[in-house]
Amino acid sequence: RVQDSVQRNQNMSKRSTEQASRADQASATTASPPSRKAKSSRRTSSRKKKKKKTVSDEELGDGDGGGTSLYDVLQLSRESTESEIRKAYLRRARQLHPDRSTAANAEDEFKQLAHAYKVLADPVTRKRYDLYGEDEASPLDDCDARKIYEAVMEYVNSLHRVSTFDVQDFFAQLDKHRKANTVDESEDRFLRQQLADRDNNIAAVLKHCNTHREGFERALDTKRYRAHMQRIIKEHK
Repeated sequence: RVQDSVQRNQNMSKRSTEQASRADQASATTASPPSRKAKSSRRTSSRKKKKKKTVSDEELGDGDGGGTSLYDVLQLSRESTESEIRKAYLRRARQLHPDRSTAANAEDEFKQLAHAYKVLADPVTRKRYDLYGEDEASPLDDCDARKIYEAVMEYVNSLHRVSTFDVQDFFAQLDKHRKANTVDESEDRFLRQQLADRDNNIAAVLKHCNTHREGFERALDTKRYRAHMQRIIKEHK
């Protein structure tokens, strides 16, 4: 009898467990899907998440509603490399530098040029500008145009520093041209650019050479520089 009683208790416990399991499965099967109201709430919430709007080439302005982009200021495309940006900046900066240019708006254009370089030469600010436009870039007021120009010139000059042997060879070649009263290719390019920048004013070019042209000595080089510039002017007539 004791064994029969134990057996009955075990059978009852087993049936109770099976019934509970079936009840759980039925509850999971009949669970109701999300209501329309819940779905609508999720969609509304998703719409409220705003994304920053990127800008196209046409929309990329100068920050005050104009149509000129910073790439236009440097006369470059948006695919330009870092080296091309630096070269374009230096080429324009030499022309617009207030100490050299006599144009009435030279200083303003020089500042705008430095601002464009400051934004586009830094990969981080350039990427931000390309994506979102001028509002996300540093303002023009924060730009010290002369300091930027000096820093770029120092960097470029550091790339052209030469060895002692090259310096000795440079002066050997210089003496050779002085004796022959001629100029080399680099001097020719330099003088042509200076004449173009100064409206063929030979006196102004020589004055500039006296303080800016490396290796220039007024007593030794004025005559050959003047003669070469006169030949350049005749070529254009």
